[in-house]
Amino acid sequence: MKLNFGFLIYGAAFLTAAMFTACSDDDDQVLPGYTITTVSFDKVPESMIAVDEYGSNYYSSYDGEQVKSGYMARIGETDTYVQFPVNYLWQEWVPGNPWKYEFYNGGFVVSDFTNMTGADYKNQCSVYNQSGGHNDANFIVANGYSVANGASVSYDKCAKIYLTDKTGYQVVLSDPDQPVSGEAHYGTFNSVWVCNTTYSYLAMKDGNGIAHALKDDNGWFKVVFVAMDKNCKPTGKTVSYYLANFDASKTKESGLDNEIRTGWNKVDLSGLGDNVCTVAIDFEGSDVGAYGINTPAYVALDDLEIKVNE
Repeated sequence: MKLNFGFLIYGAAFLTAAMFTACSDDDDQVLPGYTITTVSFDKVPESMIAVDEYGSNYYSSYDGEQVKSGYMARIGETDTYVQFPVNYLWQEWVPGNPWKYEFYNGGFVVSDFTNMTGADYKNQCSVYNQSGGHNDANFIVANGYSVANGASVSYDKCAKIYLTDKTGYQVVLSDPDQPVSGEAHYGTFNSVWVCNTTYSYLAMKDGNGIAHALKDDNGWFKVVFVAMDKNCKPTGKTVSYYLANFDASKTKESGLDNEIRTGWNKVDLSGLGDNVCTVAIDFEGSDVGAYGINTPAYVALDDLEIKVNE
């Protein structure tokens, strides 16, 4: 059965993108009835890692092979894979409005950059941590957040992690109402390690002409993990984690007292439930303008632990 994994794609031409798969290093725990795996990113093919701090190879304008489908790893010896794609969306501000894979649409970039001084979008793929990822150099950067869509909220522009079969996330021309092929698989997202990106950290600290320095407005910013069903509809279960807080009323809730979070920190994702096939990475914050959140909507992730049934 083919299931819709999300993005509403109408009239899109079929795009063939190379799909990379890899076992999740040596961290698999095979126990009776299920497998627990930790997806790090230290064995991602070189061709999928950002070539610069902007992630130029994650855009169609790149003079070389563009990364489209995103990184995909097999969970142990099971038939379940976890995928971190770049969003494929209608280009609202491009003449002719084509459908394209572009990192500014939202999605994920695999990176190893650690520039802790570049304060603008040209440094969007750097983590604010001198040694890079949690246990090795590589990590993944999530970009994008939900937007209001009438009376509802659209998660189309959020980065999404999919549990799927070997075919994974692929764009399909034949059915515009069900544009993504691949069989939805289910599992439990146990935990993930989280760190601020440099772009977000410095914008929260100093402001950047659009984003305000959060300390000046008693502001806050957090990442929200949203559990979704096979049709990319929220199940109602979420996990929030504050990346910064300068609001005295949120000190207990956030665990932060007038500070921006630093370093890698482990986040418990068990609150998302036991039967999840998709997790959207969303953001909420106090600094909001006419076009949404002003704080750059990015976070670095590493060492995602997932449990799947055999």
